Amino acid sequence: FLAGHSWGGSLGIKYLSTDNNQNKIQGWIEVGGGHNVPKIVRLEREMVNKVGSRQITQGNRVNEWQDKIEKANALNLNNIDDLFEMNRIAVQCEELMTKSDSVNKKIGNTFFRDYFFSPLDPSAASVNSEKTFDKMKSELAALDLSENTTLITIPTLLIWGKYDFRVPPAFAIEAIEEYGSINKELILFNRSAHFVQWNEPELFYQQVRNFIDRNK
Repeated sequence: FLAGHSWGGSLGIKYLSTDNNQNKIQGWIEVGGGHNVPKIVRLEREMVNKVGSRQITQGNRVNEWQDKIEKANALNLNNIDDLFEMNRIAVQCEELMTKSDSVNKKIGNTFFRDYFFSPLDPSAASVNSEKTFDKMKSELAALDLSENTTLITIPTLLIWGKYDFRVPPAFAIEAIEEYGSINKELILFNRSAHFVQWNEPELFYQQVRNFIDRNK
């Protein structure tokens, strides 16, 4: 079985749609995967407006939501820098939903483990990540693997957070229809944002385990 979260979703789709790689895998699990960036950023803005307006109507963090909506609507999503700024706003919106208790807090605190007990150097990893992003920014902005999903015919499970602003659930609803598999399912987690495996870990484990048991 193969699973990919966020950027890992794109990597998994590319792998499965290349050569005969699907013959090596019994099932594919995409978790909040961002495999069509131009579409995603537009859905991000739509979600900020839709959910933000609802939060304002309910009187939740009105000034903060008004700020996010104004900033999102001012962006030119054909501009690469604005495109990635939209993603940063999406992250901030997820934080607001957590503060409003619509999203579970992430389990654990990995700061000390990552910085003091990891075999990797977190500082070097951070620098390398930034350099890699700078080199790939233009390619990422144009990334669209939607046609590749039609080639994937193995059992497929999509897991998404209801409040995933980075890769909105509206994207997942469209994506599941594009997959070539006849054995496919989309599950939305009601108290999760982009990191469903951290927001609702027990439910995440249960759904993944069920999928594996059904298809092994």
